[in-house]
Amino acid sequence: MRHERILLIRSGRHLQVAIDALAARFPGCAVGVVGTRGSEAAVAQAGVEPSDYFLYPASRIQPLAFALGATARAARRWRYDGVAILWHDPQGTGQGNVDRTAIAMSLGGYLAITPDGRIVERSSWRQLGTEAVRVVASIAVGSVLGVLLFGPAFAAARLPPALGSGGTSRRGRPAS
Repeated sequence: MRHERILLIRSGRHLQVAIDALAARFPGCAVGVVGTRGSEAAVAQAGVEPSDYFLYPASRIQPLAFALGATARAARRWRYDGVAILWHDPQGTGQGNVDRTAIAMSLGGYLAITPDGRIVERSSWRQLGTEAVRVVASIAVGSVLGVLLFGPAFAAARLPPALGSGGTSRRGRPAS
């Protein structure tokens, strides 16, 4: 895969490591950086040109809001041909929103860069499969909890009153 312009989503303390890893893997490539508020110092320290920096105004990147927003439109006008994300954790745990944002910006897949500079190629289809499993699991858990929590209440509501309770029957007549 040949990359001349790579959009790096999520700047942070490992930004320079990520830029160096991309430059080593794709010599001569330009790196555009998407950052959130507060990342300006890290971006400036890494030497990213202002024309290659895209500031997302929220403090957290939300995939759909990002993909439909002005920052993503500006990044698309930059004409990137590959997407990379910066993982703050070597295994990529806790990076769901950034992973989903990368999928929204590059359906063909993306690169994930770990804090030590290792590049992991991620398939969008594999990630979408993982997300589908999460949705199905959530629905299954919700269904089971619904049956376990509400089933007994519905069953109790359908039972006739106990015999000899002195109450009334369903039709409002005294119980015999």
